[in-house]
Amino acid sequence: MTTATATSRNGVALTGTIPRSIAVDYVVDGPRTAAAVASGRSMLQAVVMVTPDGEVHTAHHAQNPALHLLRAPHRGYCDAVFGRAVEMKFGLAPPADFDDVRAMLVLLGDEDPNDPIVSLDAAAEMAQYMAASLDRLRARIQAEGLAYVYRQIELPVVQPTADMILNGVGVDTQVLAQLIADSTRQMAHGREQLRQLSGRHINPASAEDLGSYLFGELGLPVVEWTGNGNPSTDKLALRQLEDLHPAIPMVQAYRRSEAIHNVAQALSHARSSVTGRIHPHLDPLGASTGRFSCSLPNLQGLPNEVRRAITADPGHMLIELDIAHAELRVLAQMSQDPELLRVFQQDRDVHRETAAALLAIDAERVSREQRNDIGKRFNFGVSYGQTAYGVAKQLGASLSEAQDCIERYFRRFQGVRAWIQAIQQAARWTGLPRTLYGRQRRVDPLAAEDDAGHYLRQAINGPVQGTAADLIKMATARVHRALPADCRLLLCVHDSLLVQAPTERAEEVASELRRVMECPPPGFTVPIKVEVKIGPTWGRCVSGK
Repeated sequence: MTTATATSRNGVALTGTIPRSIAVDYVVDGPRTAAAVASGRSMLQAVVMVTPDGEVHTAHHAQNPALHLLRAPHRGYCDAVFGRAVEMKFGLAPPADFDDVRAMLVLLGDEDPNDPIVSLDAAAEMAQYMAASLDRLRARIQAEGLAYVYRQIELPVVQPTADMILNGVGVDTQVLAQLIADSTRQMAHGREQLRQLSGRHINPASAEDLGSYLFGELGLPVVEWTGNGNPSTDKLALRQLEDLHPAIPMVQAYRRSEAIHNVAQALSHARSSVTGRIHPHLDPLGASTGRFSCSLPNLQGLPNEVRRAITADPGHMLIELDIAHAELRVLAQMSQDPELLRVFQQDRDVHRETAAALLAIDAERVSREQRNDIGKRFNFGVSYGQTAYGVAKQLGASLSEAQDCIERYFRRFQGVRAWIQAIQQAARWTGLPRTLYGRQRRVDPLAAEDDAGHYLRQAINGPVQGTAADLIKMATARVHRALPADCRLLLCVHDSLLVQAPTERAEEVASELRRVMECPPPGFTVPIKVEVKIGPTWGRCVSGK
């Protein structure tokens, strides 16, 4: 804050009693996101504070007497992650306790109030709305059974999220530049291969051009159709055709290079010129199931080649801590299937056990390929409520073969089938079920009526993926509290955390954080197992002890 003007709107001197609570909002000169603040693209212009009586006070200078209101023990934020990022970046004191209006509104299924850019007047109106609405929103949260997920999951993860965004991740620009150059050359080579094979120019990035060649000129069978009625050329469709013509592997190789090229360019453009790091937009409320979303750039699902560009600081190592099979552990907890519970209680390989059930053989006879191509793929499908058609696509099998697989699976894990049937029956009458901790996925009733199959699949996926999201959020808060002062929490991706620690203490820190993450939260009785990898870059992390 650089100007010396401003104060309260009614001109009253701001001294004396500190209110018990204030509503706060911050005006910045750029995008209203924690990531923009962290990367130096948004600077603080004003602090807007509203007292319980509705009086608005504005401060444009760090010495403004209005800022004494920040000593109030409770603070209401419109967006707590953004608010804490601003306070940490510009040296404003944190509150002893706080509420997050955005979190409450999202949990309740109301409209997200956060706009990308907010003016001073809009910030004042927003803060007044917060001050007037907090008691009502707290009552609604309590009445709708969301108090635990709000108080014990969403609020504790605010500070870790703000820290992750402000910390950012280190990036090796030379590795990115080499990836961009190599992938550009490989894409050009792929286009030339297709030209020589077909005798004409084909754009492998164009679904229309590719479909015309594969299904029109070559006459390959159409295995799947898009929603627009065109032959599909997506990843699963091409996988079923890859042995039928040499053009298919060429297209698949081109797409792998294209994916690396696009992601490497996105990371290169996202690097802050101020900090030299990448500060992604991490949103703990960004997905409808309760999972973190990551954007600008998206660091979830990076190809391993690109992960090699995410680096630790000199003298440090990266530690990746991943909750193994989180969603399947949740499925075991929620279904209480005896066989699935036994798999995790005895620390057996769940993908190998599933493959054995599908193939009707002993687990010891399951090959590595069968474990990965059959057991692993099928398990992902089960937690998403896939039909026989979906399983057929995943496994590259016929519908009858897929249906046989489903039947064999449910003969082994009968409790899972009973739970799925009970959940879907309840969803028809009472709406989508909640997670183990009370989170509910909101769905438009009209949309549910238009696509009943999708709605019922969400009835399975919602509580499973949502409870897994709750697990990683609670683990994130615990790890953040346990983190040594010389370590940094960098990223939450799906069911894993990325931490930076001094090289000489990396294994010691990893061992302690694994213990913290494996501590089961209230009500969760299935053993939690955390897999640890350590390395100088994210892509070079290898299994630790």
